[in-house]
Amino acid sequence: MTLHTTQMKHLIDPIKNNPVASSISILFLYLSPLLIFGEDSLVTIHDVLGSDHVVLKILAGSGQIFAGNNEIIPSILNGVPRAMFTPELDMKLWFHYFFGSYAAYAINQFFMHFIAFFGMYRLLKKNFIPEENHLIVCGVSCLYALLPFFATLGLAEPSQPLVLAAFLAIRENRATWVDWAALLLVPVYSTFYHVSVFLILLIGLLWLYDLLAKGDKNFRFFGAIFLMGAVSLLVNHRIIHAMFISSDFVSHRLEFYAPPATLYTLYTSLKTSLDVFIWGDVNAKSLHGLIILPIVIVGLFLHFDKNIQDKRLPLLLIMIAIFSVVPSVASFAGPLQAKIDFLRTFRFHRFLYLNPMLWHIAFAISLSLLVSHARKGVQFVSICICLQLLITFFYHDEIQMRHGKPTYRQFYAEEMFSEITDYIGKKKKDYRVVSFGMHPMIANYSGFYTLDGYMGSYPMKHKHEFRKIIAKELEKDESLRQYFDWGGSRCYVFSSELTLGDWLYTKNRTVPVNNLELDTRQLRNMGGEYIFSAVKIENAEENNLKLLKIFDHENSAWQINLYEVIP
Repeated sequence: MTLHTTQMKHLIDPIKNNPVASSISILFLYLSPLLIFGEDSLVTIHDVLGSDHVVLKILAGSGQIFAGNNEIIPSILNGVPRAMFTPELDMKLWFHYFFGSYAAYAINQFFMHFIAFFGMYRLLKKNFIPEENHLIVCGVSCLYALLPFFATLGLAEPSQPLVLAAFLAIRENRATWVDWAALLLVPVYSTFYHVSVFLILLIGLLWLYDLLAKGDKNFRFFGAIFLMGAVSLLVNHRIIHAMFISSDFVSHRLEFYAPPATLYTLYTSLKTSLDVFIWGDVNAKSLHGLIILPIVIVGLFLHFDKNIQDKRLPLLLIMIAIFSVVPSVASFAGPLQAKIDFLRTFRFHRFLYLNPMLWHIAFAISLSLLVSHARKGVQFVSICICLQLLITFFYHDEIQMRHGKPTYRQFYAEEMFSEITDYIGKKKKDYRVVSFGMHPMIANYSGFYTLDGYMGSYPMKHKHEFRKIIAKELEKDESLRQYFDWGGSRCYVFSSELTLGDWLYTKNRTVPVNNLELDTRQLRNMGGEYIFSAVKIENAEENNLKLLKIFDHENSAWQINLYEVIP
């Protein structure tokens, strides 16, 4: 099916004639469900609602934002040191504190996507695309701004173009106050150890290239790198002190382990790297596989066919390829991991967070080459931008999560958990709970004190104590055992009868568990008195569990079986 020429013209002309206004309108349209539906919006659950979003809420309501590093915040994982939570200078934390959790999420989304647009616009206009190709600058900037960034990382992903533009401007001695402000402010609104550290390393290599290849010391450029690095370290002083300086805290991350490399793992790693290069990574969605990649390949052919001396496009593709391979190469460091803590705890796959920005820069350069060297280049470029725009909207949460996924309100089910609170009738701080068949952070959201949870770093001692509860279930399934023993960031009540990675056993999915084996004596010794189970435990009595009541609510995705752990 093809679009009529007149229809295509009506689709393209508004974008071509006023691209900035069109881009801003598209951004507002993309974000409008958050305002229209409110808490009935569909929001990413993986690593957002099921983890860091709740961690921010816990800290914002704890009264311990400025507490000492070793002060314990007791409501998650039976108590985690303050140092392992978000730093007090993080903007996302203060959104939660002043506006409440859902409003904080929505505000964060607006900031992320609009700063992504402004940053990419500034980067392309001043460094990569000729002034006359305003359509490409705005179009690609809008496409980058519509990527499904991880909300809990703040500006770590979307601000990359803004930060890169600032460093390039400082390097070429044409910086303005905006560039210096970006280097100072982005660290207080991003996650340093997820993304920023990798971008700073990349910029550091650029300075080193200038020094070795050109003999250019460029102290201003080096000072800018040092400045952003220093501010980032200052903002994240708590976790840095706890992980690398303090001897009191021992993180569960020290048990991270990768199995020894084999020919099979070499094959699977290379295959994974190829998949990442073509389709992107689940943690760093660039949405480049269908439109951007073919256009970049065409741009590369034009680059060599026309003998263009600008080597930036090939260099970008080489960098993308390297970053796609680095995580697989790092996985072969198994023998060294046993000796070097850094190799166990450092997540090399996060170099992939740089690829979405690099793909969009390469896309913009390729489109510019098409405009310059292809017949009807402007029309073709406009069509490419429109098609990629449709792809980005297809990956909107409201579309991707439409089939059977709960809304924000249904996921946290506050009204139902309020009924559970009243039914138990005790102060929440006086008992501990665990969840089964669902994300335990849901209970944390409603103020319950939990033994389970999901955090990037928590005490190794708790992991070992909690393991005793689920030891028999881990013995039944080797994949479960490896997942917990070699990782453990998800400190959950696992079952060999439930699918690993699936914690959405909503009330529309009746999946009873028949042969659960928990050490409920250990659970009780750790203070655990109740289990919030999203599934029916058929052998509850064998596990010293008593079903007290089944809770349901129209605004809940869950039907909760409330079990008491019998002393």
